[in-house]
Amino acid sequence: MRRKLDQVREQADPKRRLNIVLPEQSWGRLERIKDEIEADTFTEVVKESFRLMEYVLQLERSGSRLLLRKPNGDVTELEIFQLRPRG
Repeated sequence: MRRKLDQVREQADPKRRLNIVLPEQSWGRLERIKDEIEADTFTEVVKESFRLMEYVLQLERSGSRLLLRKPNGDVTELEIFQLRPRG
């Protein structure tokens, strides 16, 4: 009976819950980002972070390079994940 009830709940609400433990420094970083992007919740920050990471990974996997132009005009390559070829 309990298993059936759990299945019904999953079908009605396919969301999953994630609990993470963060060091104080990471918690502060999360709060600063939340304020900077004016997010309503920490969940919103995490979801946006996942979207950004997924996008960057797709670009890097396709061979694209991420370039940043600094205020002084210098261009530098942004190496975030240092991906290794799959294989």
